[in-house]
Amino acid sequence: MGPKYNDPLFGLMDFFDQMFGDPEDFFRNFSLCNCEHLFSEGVFAGFPPVNIFVEKDKTLNFEFAVAGYNENDINLDFDGNYMELVIKKKTPNRDDVKILRRGIRSSDVRSKYYVPADKYDYANTEAELKNGMLKVSVPSKEPKEAHKITIKKA
Repeated sequence: MGPKYNDPLFGLMDFFDQMFGDPEDFFRNFSLCNCEHLFSEGVFAGFPPVNIFVEKDKTLNFEFAVAGYNENDINLDFDGNYMELVIKKKTPNRDDVKILRRGIRSSDVRSKYYVPADKYDYANTEAELKNGMLKVSVPSKEPKEAHKITIKKA
């Protein structure tokens, strides 16, 4: 087996190495793979689904798939070095029907994302909810790229 990494992606790779390397040993001793954190955070806890990317100007962007929720159900807040997303959907309790299958999430959601306060401008963060996608842009505090100023002849 290769070295253990703290990154969730490498943890996932280690998880599969352990599972497919010796499946009987894996299921006999689950803690052997040391990947339980993947199920409580990061890779497998991913609701809502999210894309995270950084633009050239170092703006940090999040795209959350939150179909079925509206702006009143969603709360975004910064706490320390984390952006916290909280979704609370009030679903009516239906006593007049028998639920055969509940495949749509109806429980509250709370997710945290690391956004260092010393590098990002929380005050100028923008968020937009459109067609089931919540787009959040957190601008960088770092100075923008320098550009040459052309001097014209008088």
